[in-house]
Amino acid sequence: MVLNQAGRPHGFRNDGVEPVLMSISVGTGMPKPPVYVCHPRDNDASVARRFGAGPGKTVAFDPSSADPRQREFIRYIVRRAERRPVWQAGFARLPYIGEGGALPDKYRMDMIHLPKGVAVRGYARSVEEAYLVLEGCVTVGWDGPHGTVEERLGPRDVILNLPGQLRHFRNDGVADAEFMLLVGTSQPEDVGFQPA
Repeated sequence: MVLNQAGRPHGFRNDGVEPVLMSISVGTGMPKPPVYVCHPRDNDASVARRFGAGPGKTVAFDPSSADPRQREFIRYIVRRAERRPVWQAGFARLPYIGEGGALPDKYRMDMIHLPKGVAVRGYARSVEEAYLVLEGCVTVGWDGPHGTVEERLGPRDVILNLPGQLRHFRNDGVADAEFMLLVGTSQPEDVGFQPA
């Protein structure tokens, strides 16, 4: 995961042999369209591949470098292997953006490992929140005065939970599940999750 600073030119490419599944989140409700510095459709492909930099001007990332650009860059890269999960209510929360991860500006993002059979009691937030399922199946629900509505989400499905809406989730599938939890604030976690 990489957190790109607002206003800083950035790009991505796939140098592998297989397609990559990517999620791009923009920390504002009204994102502006991207401004391309050097796009392949408008420039020579070899120049665009280096995002407009001249030969020798793009350097490989070196986390031990003293270069200020490299030192700043490292603050915004989060590697799963270096994360320590926080276990609560039977599931693991792995902070990527927010406390314990990259420094947030507009929102937080955690990776949730939800073992099969684990369920979380309903909770509400004052901000919107989204779950993007990556692996397995997650049953999500909204609770209200007229009852509960639920749906099962599979890989690459998402639900946007509205501010104030009492919501819950559980894994009643046959395997563990993983989903990305995006919270519409940079403030520290204020929900005390409870098992259902």
